[in-house]
Amino acid sequence: HTPLDAERRVFLPVPPLRTPSPITFSAAAYPPFLYLPQAGLIGAGRLLGVPPLWLLYTARLANLLVGTLLLWIGLRWAPFSRWAALAIALYPMSVVLRSSASTDAILLPLVFAFVAGILRARDVRQLPSLPVVVTLVTFAFLMAAGRPPYAVFGLAALFIPATRRTVLRTVAF
Repeated sequence: HTPLDAERRVFLPVPPLRTPSPITFSAAAYPPFLYLPQAGLIGAGRLLGVPPLWLLYTARLANLLVGTLLLWIGLRWAPFSRWAALAIALYPMSVVLRSSASTDAILLPLVFAFVAGILRARDVRQLPSLPVVVTLVTFAFLMAAGRPPYAVFGLAALFIPATRRTVLRTVAF
């Protein structure tokens, strides 16, 4: 059977909602890029005629894969305490969140990878390459667009010593 088949749909009249003030929160508060991994797999599942419950599972799988990829990038970039960072990333609540259909499944590993990248750029022994600098700037913009208070994490770049910042400026611009 086809999900939401036209012959099997049942519509019930819904009375108008009377609230003293309009509801201002909606999913439109989140930028569309946070839904790209889920939308891609849901679109593929719809083309294959997958039932709606399995479409939800594919959205969760997409978040798990993208979140785990971002954590892997963060762990590779971390200049120290990789095992401690891995232990935190493997907390049960973190794993459950990464495998949910929430936008936080992508935002939190993105912050993790960004902070690890800043710590790597701060490390005096390694000079960040142009792809690393571009990735860090991209991560900063994505974090700020996803949650405006996360723009504060962009200030973490100020913790890079002045001599390193001039190197970053010459590499980036």
